[in-house]
Amino acid sequence: MSTVEMHAPFTTFSGTIGKLVYRKVRGKTIVAVKPDENRPLSQAEVAHRQDFAQAAAWAKAAMQDEQLRPFYEALGKQREIPARAAAISDFLKRPALEGLDLAEYAGQVGDKIYFMASDNGGLVEATVAIGDGNGTVFESGAAVEVDADTGYWMYDTQSAIPGGTTVAVNVKVSDRPGNIVEVTEEKVL
Repeated sequence: MSTVEMHAPFTTFSGTIGKLVYRKVRGKTIVAVKPDENRPLSQAEVAHRQDFAQAAAWAKAAMQDEQLRPFYEALGKQREIPARAAAISDFLKRPALEGLDLAEYAGQVGDKIYFMASDNGGLVEATVAIGDGNGTVFESGAAVEVDADTGYWMYDTQSAIPGGTTVAVNVKVSDRPGNIVEVTEEKVL
């Protein structure tokens, strides 16, 4: 893919010329080779097309929603893309969750559990659940972002758990389209 700088008499152009496709992306004209429409699709391409179809349907619904539309319009304006494209991108990209840090967690009230989590359209929920790993939950609640837009989250524990207990700490994050990512780690207190 190449970037094209347009001069008079052509200051803007989109479409195809021969085997080249021109389109505008983030205020720049991009040129790429036109794909061969007659070749068979791989399984990954078929799966991606199905995912994209679901994303397009979700974006259409989001553009009709009075609460979601303004959010994606602002996000699109920030990224210099249409609101619908921002919604599709948010649907297709799952949240990232990593760096679960249990170093300061010893089973006492007020201990801290930290993790890194982010999403290209922002997270709507981040929760932590502490249990025995067999279905019993000792406590659960919402985590908070330490500083806005840093992706660094913290959970303040609310209950004491006896020393020697093996706990499973589950962190779950979700975005507006409903993509959910979770991580569970065990620790002996």
